[in-house]
Amino acid sequence: MSSLTGKVALVTGAGRGIGRAIAMELARAGASVCINDIDGEAAEESQKACGAYQSDTCVAVYDVSSPAGAAQAVELCVRVLGGLDILVNNAGVLGRYCLLENFTEADIDAIFGVNVRGCLNMVRAAVPVMKGKGWGRILNAASMYGIEPQVGRGIYSASKAAVIALTRVLAAELAPYGITVNAYAPGTIATAMSRESLQSRAEEKVRQVPLRRAGVPEDVAGLVAFLASDRASYVTGAVVPIDGGALSVQSPWRAWEAVSGVGNSCCGQWAGQEDR
Repeated sequence: MSSLTGKVALVTGAGRGIGRAIAMELARAGASVCINDIDGEAAEESQKACGAYQSDTCVAVYDVSSPAGAAQAVELCVRVLGGLDILVNNAGVLGRYCLLENFTEADIDAIFGVNVRGCLNMVRAAVPVMKGKGWGRILNAASMYGIEPQVGRGIYSASKAAVIALTRVLAAELAPYGITVNAYAPGTIATAMSRESLQSRAEEKVRQVPLRRAGVPEDVAGLVAFLASDRASYVTGAVVPIDGGALSVQSPWRAWEAVSGVGNSCCGQWAGQEDR
């Protein structure tokens, strides 16, 4: 476990799923955590969960897609917890599954408003605090779809590609101030946001993952805690997939055919089996 004792972290979208797991992992590593989510009740539940590891926490209920909301979240974190060392831009909107031509302006505004503008708003609010300390960690939620776009998730894919570009530019711009900027790119992770997709296309999804399982939020949280620590002090501008190997090769299920020594029928066999 990388020690984050004495550090203050702000995690957006921390009311559930990956965000809650990240907040808990940072608290377990010793960081004081500000939990931001527009769902106040969910944020309070996350605060209770973090309380098992770290009592020095607070809740912020602000909309990060608004520059004013982002500024208020940072101000509250600094005022209550005494500073800000680690910013995790985890808040995200998946949006509808449809072709690009069928997305509405409201769809586009909602997805880009949180995924891209929300990330940028939080960075602009947090960076002056980090510059003053000469140390900082910024972790942005990308996605495997930002690396390899998916039909039906075109706007979401574009928003996450934008996050990746922002991450790389910010890494260069903020390096002179001792601030590292990295992105984590989850694949299929079992959360409330992905539940519908997993339920309707579980076999197809699992076939695309060499480790033949969906990820869990804790898989992401462990990586984020590492990147937030001094052990990752020479890592910046990186985009790290957490996808069970889904982006490693095309048609990953063919590896299982080769290893098992059987034909195409194996694809349907192992995809539905219980993970062991």
